This record gives sequence, structure tokens and C-alpha cells, in this order.
Amino acid sequence: MFEKALFPLCLVLFAPLADASEGVPDTTSPSRADHQEWVSEIVGGAQIAPGEWPDTAGVRYGNEVGCTGTLIAPNLVLTAAHCIDGQESSVLLNAIDSEEGGEVINISQTHVHPNWESTYDVAVLVLANDSAVTPRPIAPSCAIDSYFQNGAAMQIVGYGATDTEGRVYG
Repeated sequence: MFEKALFPLCLVLFAPLADASEGVPDTTSPSRADHQEWVSEIVGGAQIAPGEWPDTAGVRYGNEVGCTGTLIAPNLVLTAAHCIDGQESSVLLNAIDSEEGGEVINISQTHVHPNWESTYDVAVLVLANDSAVTPRPIAPSCAIDSYFQNGAAMQIVGYGATDTEGRVYG
């Protein structure tokens, strides 16, 4: 299920992807499970209308969505580095439920930000082929002042629990 976010994605992209060897996940670094103690969870929310957030990506581990990302180019998904454990296999796009519908594209490479545990918790997934979904534009960090003000309303978009106890998933 989704919870909405009405704000542009603003960030400074890290260094360019250097070589194909960086696409191999580092299995010696801590996995998603190792970082659950510092990852705060957001639960609640409501399902969105079809087509409302098609660029929201469900990062799949086998047939189950375990993390959320954003399609930022036809074949690139930006996600959290703590989601990368070598088991991610594909992404789900243009879906309102993690269990049905949407476009599934295999992941061909994974690039994790260096020292993500103490710096930027970001990773880029390179998809095996382009998505039919229009990617979300990324604004430079200087645009933050234009979009974010104290007290601005925000909504979060992503796959996850929809009940306040964090037990019901869709």
C-alpha cells in the first residue's frame, strides 16, 4: 500500500557511477536487517488511486516488496542503501498494491554510496531495461528553499504497513 508525499524529491546526487565492479553488492557490509534498530518505521496511511504515483518503486526480494525507491531515470531507481543486501532482484513500478499489477523490471546492477552507514544512506539500482513510467525529476539542493518552508504539508509515498501496529501489509 502507498502513503502519499506531496513534495519534490530534492537532493544532491553523489559521485558518478564509476565502473561495473561497483554494481556488485558488498555482502560484507551490514544488511537491511542489521539496521532495523535505527530505521524508524512509518505506518498507517491509505491506498492511492491507480496512476497517482507510478514512479514509486517497490524493491523486490524474490516476489516480495521489502523497500521503496523512486524511478529517477528510465532505468534508474534511487533507494536507501540499507535496503541493499544482495537479495534484491527486481522493482515494481506503477502499482498500487505490492502483490498485484504494475510493471516488474529486473535489477542488473546495484551502486551503494561509499560509507553509507555514516554518510548518505542512498543507493542506485540499474534496471535491466527501461521502464514505461515517466521518472520523477530530481531538483538540486538549492531548490529546497523554494519548496520547503516551516509548517509545509507533506505526505510520504511508499510500500509498507497500513495499520498503526505495523502488522497489515498490502
